[in-house]
Amino acid sequence: GAGKDTLLLGAREALAAVNDTSVLFVRRHLTRQESKVTDIEVALTPEEFSSASADGKYALEWSAHETQYAIAKSDLEAGIAAGQRLVLNVSRSVIEQVLREYGQGRGLEVFCLFITAGEEALRARLSGRGRETDEEVEARIARACAMQPQGEHVLRLVNEGSVASGVAALLRALRVWPILP
Repeated sequence: GAGKDTLLLGAREALAAVNDTSVLFVRRHLTRQESKVTDIEVALTPEEFSSASADGKYALEWSAHETQYAIAKSDLEAGIAAGQRLVLNVSRSVIEQVLREYGQGRGLEVFCLFITAGEEALRARLSGRGRETDEEVEARIARACAMQPQGEHVLRLVNEGSVASGVAALLRALRVWPILP
């Protein structure tokens, strides 16, 4: 509802347009139909996901809204080895794990780019998608308000303007601004 996917895809496109490979948008794996995922996601059946999980292929795993999500170890390690700045689209529920394992455990710089919007903007976007009942929309808004990441590592981006302004703010947060004409 906050427009994360739109901004991530827009930033990736802007970086690709100028051949900037310093940032890697790590694909997240999820149990969703192929037709309902973005270019930075990998659709899996629940069986495929469970098998990969059992084989230890994921560095991070979580579930939300009846969907399983993960970040593949191989993708994460390849980006780290290449010295790229990695962007992971993850749940608030795994941020502490990322900080512990990759920040403290491996000495890497870890930031949480918290993309959000106000309650009214969230309500309008979520309702407009038509995927959830009114009660489910209100529950998501309440959870979003209650579970806001805190700390020095958090960069907060309020996405209530145009897509272009949101993408520009995301690129600034990644410290690769200005790259757009």
